[in-house]
Amino acid sequence: MVGSDEVWAVLASVVHPTFGLSLVTLQMIKAVLVNGDGVTVELLLDCPGCPGAEAALAQVSRKLRALNPAPGQVTISIAAEKWSPPWEGYWFTSGIA
Repeated sequence: MVGSDEVWAVLASVVHPTFGLSLVTLQMIKAVLVNGDGVTVELLLDCPGCPGAEAALAQVSRKLRALNPAPGQVTISIAAEKWSPPWEGYWFTSGIA
């Protein structure tokens, strides 16, 4: 049985090719649900159809399936809302001009 910590560790190893940081660091993981042998991950994307996002999704799928290879046990969904970078608004809220 796969645990939540294992799933988060796998997701932390997935690097977004455009930004060079993990999806976890970029706060692109909205939700993780582990139910028995099943794993569901909900992701936020920077832009629909972005080649970097597509490559990151492929990495997530491949790595989660390697962790839990049972067919149909890994579900990856895309959240309806758009991702906002963690640094968005930083320059305005920090007082740095």
